[in-house]
Amino acid sequence: MRDGIESLNQIMRGLTEMEDIPGFKNLYAITEDGKVFSYPKKWSPHGKWLKSYICKKGYVYFGLTKDGKVKNYSAHRLVGITYLENIDNKPQINHIDGNKQNNDISNLSFVTQSENMKHSYRELKRKHPKSMLGKFGINHNRSKGFWIKNISGKITFYGSAAEFERETKLPKSSINDAMRRMIDNYIFIKGKTKGLTLYLNKPNHEWTID
Repeated sequence: MRDGIESLNQIMRGLTEMEDIPGFKNLYAITEDGKVFSYPKKWSPHGKWLKSYICKKGYVYFGLTKDGKVKNYSAHRLVGITYLENIDNKPQINHIDGNKQNNDISNLSFVTQSENMKHSYRELKRKHPKSMLGKFGINHNRSKGFWIKNISGKITFYGSAAEFERETKLPKSSINDAMRRMIDNYIFIKGKTKGLTLYLNKPNHEWTID
């Protein structure tokens, strides 16, 4: 009881900074480091900090109640949707340092699935799982990665032709044809990929590389 009263007093005095969670206005708020506060209710007149739990995959979760229904949410997603901008509408949230329980806003970023995998294998040096069944792009141990330079000089790595097609909406058939020729620094001169350059080996240039 005292903890609840003191928490509410701190909030009222502005000592604890938090924001209402989108979709849970006046029900739950969250701090920038991932702590969830439940606003006062009939059965909890002073409000309280929710207890979290760790799922099997190691992520922090909270159970939030709305309209009589309880649903579990990961702490990193709650922090992300509350504090981070997602201009490109990217679907996943990445833990920058690889620590799944470090849900501070400074350790989170919105990413695509491909960006998440690239970060895991490149930056965190994680190994591919033994089973590759159902894996695609950079996730597959037999995928052939390559770099593409667009007409503005920006270079992006892709784990496979299929990944290139998903992310750019350009045909993977052009990439497959070029890769079969095994020519590094291949310049596309026609079709939808006209003007792009394909590198089989990491280019050593001063261009911006994703």
